[in-house]
Amino acid sequence: MGTHWPVGADPTAKAQRSQSVHLIGNLTLLTGRLNTKISHGPWAGEHGKWAALEKHDVLLLNRHVRQLGATGWDEQRIRHRTETLIDTILRIWPVPEGHAGLTTTGRATSHVTVGVLDLLTEGLLTAGQTLYGRGRHATATSRANPTATIPAR
Repeated sequence: MGTHWPVGADPTAKAQRSQSVHLIGNLTLLTGRLNTKISHGPWAGEHGKWAALEKHDVLLLNRHVRQLGATGWDEQRIRHRTETLIDTILRIWPVPEGHAGLTTTGRATSHVTVGVLDLLTEGLLTAGQTLYGRGRHATATSRANPTATIPAR
């Protein structure tokens, strides 16, 4: 995400970008081969996602993605497509008459999981930085390669 879609150092902008990436408006269906070819690549350019969708994709679902993203792809376009998809889904599958949706808190909630590798990749955590456990007297030190095996002592 950071290489081809930089966001700067602002933590709020980074958080918004991170949430936008996982919205339904930023998701689509591709063949496995096309997904592998364009995943994590740039949006624009001769070898970008938009050009690959234009050349190789045959799904009508992606026509709107190509039209909406003809001049770029950003959080605003993702939100717009998210709203359009939700409206379309609700028109196709309306809520049954008399149905009342209930949540335990009375409001919608979301949960995002962030791992140490995510924090390192985004530059929000550096190798050698001390981490403190919440509510526990435990500490850890981040490593440059958090997936490496730690030898037993």
